[in-house]
Amino acid sequence: MDFNTCMAEVASLGKFGINLGLQRITELLYRLGEPQKRIPQYLHVTGTNGKGSVSAMCESMLRAGGFKTGFFSSPHLQCYGERCRINGQPMSEEQVAEYLSRIIPVVKAMVAEGWESPTEFEVATAFGLLAMAEAQVDWAVVEVGMGGSIDSTNVIDAGLAVITNVSVEHTAYLGDTVEAIAEVKAGIIKPGATVLTAAAEPAYGVIAARAAAQQATLRRAGADFSATLVQADEYGQSLDIRVGGTLLREVRLPLLGSYQRDNAALAVAAAFAMGLDESAIRYGLQQVRWPARLEVLRRQPLVVLDGAHNPDGIRRLVASLNELWPDKRKVALLGIVADKDRREMIETIAPLLSAAVVTSPPVVRAGDWRYCAAVLREQGVAVEEVADVAAACARAEALLEAQAGEMLICCGSLYMAADIRSYFLQEVSLC
Repeated sequence: MDFNTCMAEVASLGKFGINLGLQRITELLYRLGEPQKRIPQYLHVTGTNGKGSVSAMCESMLRAGGFKTGFFSSPHLQCYGERCRINGQPMSEEQVAEYLSRIIPVVKAMVAEGWESPTEFEVATAFGLLAMAEAQVDWAVVEVGMGGSIDSTNVIDAGLAVITNVSVEHTAYLGDTVEAIAEVKAGIIKPGATVLTAAAEPAYGVIAARAAAQQATLRRAGADFSATLVQADEYGQSLDIRVGGTLLREVRLPLLGSYQRDNAALAVAAAFAMGLDESAIRYGLQQVRWPARLEVLRRQPLVVLDGAHNPDGIRRLVASLNELWPDKRKVALLGIVADKDRREMIETIAPLLSAAVVTSPPVVRAGDWRYCAAVLREQGVAVEEVADVAAACARAEALLEAQAGEMLICCGSLYMAADIRSYFLQEVSLC
């Protein structure tokens, strides 16, 4: 099958929605020769926010340390091959088609034999694990899709686990309390593993109990590792990072945002656990790239893209905007899918805004996207509604030029990131 045929087959699996559990992915991988067992070392990363950034930092440091790396993450921004990177490079369309052409017939055979169909994300997981195994990576950095215990990535046996933080999200699947969600996320902790977390109470207590039950070594942000700001500007930040009794001074990180300090502390603690030296840590962090996380797309006028898509993410975004650009009047380009707590997110960011353009994330889950505009109007924000993301970008750009604001912040959903980056960067692909 060619790439387009493969993508059509994968898209057709979307009708099965989110269907958590390990039975289907375990059987699918068994029929593919259990590639997950051929990868020697894993870092498994979960959490409400920051798991992609931590994963990207760790992969970059591992590569700087001379290791051959695999990196599985989701969702992709602009091309499917971003979901599996080998030594930092997304898979090409030809490579994607090669692996999916082997996986899709196995999926069809399972269904013909009476199995529930593997989901779209389970096929993506199988693709990533198969590709990384056949590339013979030394380390695989694997980002959880949703939750942990019954996320399809939890078929791996990771000796190192990171749980960034825990707040209420995906309540229909993970539970409606922080404790319940922490229990699911703590499911990635394997017997004897090393576990790093920045989670606060009450989530921390749940994670600590799971770690103790698994005889895992648990290290906690604040007590065992931390990061302190030295200097920040519109191009990045310098941090003093402490892990145990070791202090690395003025480590340069090109990623913006106060929230990236917590992520960097977690990532460097993981780097220590993986045996990386100071030069690999410094160079790896200096070289890390992770688009759509407080990413500056233009400087005149200032346009910033952030993937914040839940209440905790928006709170962290607001803190970063107040730190970096406290005096700039802000216009927002906003789109949020319907299964998020849209009201809380909007009420958090609305006090910063002089105007907004609301658009529809290009996914079925967008639902009644105009609801966001109604909530913004309740907050006294002047709002325009433009369904198409590219057209919404053009309208937001015009508002900036009309002096309604001094910067544009694009946020609410990673599903819009590709269209936003394409408009402002004239970039069609990261691959």
